[in-house]
Amino acid sequence: MIKPLYILIFLFFDSYSQKINSGVVTYGIKLIHKKDSASQKLMLEMHPNFFNVANEIEFELSFNSNQSFFTEKTKMYSDQQTAFTILAKIAIFGNTKIKSDSIYKEYIIENIGQYIVKSETLKNWQITEETKKIDKFVCYKATNEVIITNPRGTFKHPVIAWFCPEIPFQYGPNGFGGLPGLILEIQTTVGVFGAKKITLSKEIRKISGLKNLEIVSETEYDKISIDNYKAFLESQK
Repeated sequence: MIKPLYILIFLFFDSYSQKINSGVVTYGIKLIHKKDSASQKLMLEMHPNFFNVANEIEFELSFNSNQSFFTEKTKMYSDQQTAFTILAKIAIFGNTKIKSDSIYKEYIIENIGQYIVKSETLKNWQITEETKKIDKFVCYKATNEVIITNPRGTFKHPVIAWFCPEIPFQYGPNGFGGLPGLILEIQTTVGVFGAKKITLSKEIRKISGLKNLEIVSETEYDKISIDNYKAFLESQK
C-alpha cells in the first residue's frame, strides 16, 4: 500500500515539474561546536572569532533537470578573513566544488595530488512525516548515515535532511541528494547547511563543469589516501 506521504510527494512532482526548469539556492552554514575537535581548537588558537568568520561563508547550488553544481559563493572579505576562510574550508568543509546528477556526484580532491572522485549519491533515505517550513516551502524530514573511511578507520555519521517536494529536483548542498525534492537544509556532524535565498526559474540554466582531471572512485581514493598516509609514517621513522 502506498502511504499518503508518498502520494502527496508524487502529486507535487506532477503539478510543479512542468513549471520549474532550473534554479539557484544560496546556503549558509552554522558550525557545530565540538570540544574534542582538534581542527576547531587549532582554528580558535589562530583566530578567536573562528566560528563567526566561518559562519559567514556562503555556498551556491545551481541546478537544472539533469544536473547540479555546488560551490562556494564569491564574497568580499578583508585580507585576514580571506586567508582564514581558505584555511577553514580546508580544515572543515573539504571540497567545495561538487557536480551531481540524480545518481552520481563528482568532486575535486587537491590535497593528495589532483583527482575527481566519483561516487553514488546517498541512497536509502528514511522519509518521515515530520514537516517544517523553510522560507515559504513545506519540507519533509529524512534521515540517513554517511560512511567515512580514512587512515584512522571507518566511521558512520548521521545525516538529517529537510527536502521540498514542491521543488522536484533530487539535489542538495555539499553533494547530498537522492530525495524526491530539493534539499533546503541538511545537518551533518560538521554543521547545518540552510537555504538563505531560493530563486526558481522556467528558463533552462547551464551548469558549470569541473576540471579535466583523473576520475577515481571513492574506494580508489581511500586506498590512495591510506597508502600516502602509510608512506608518510614510514618517512618519519
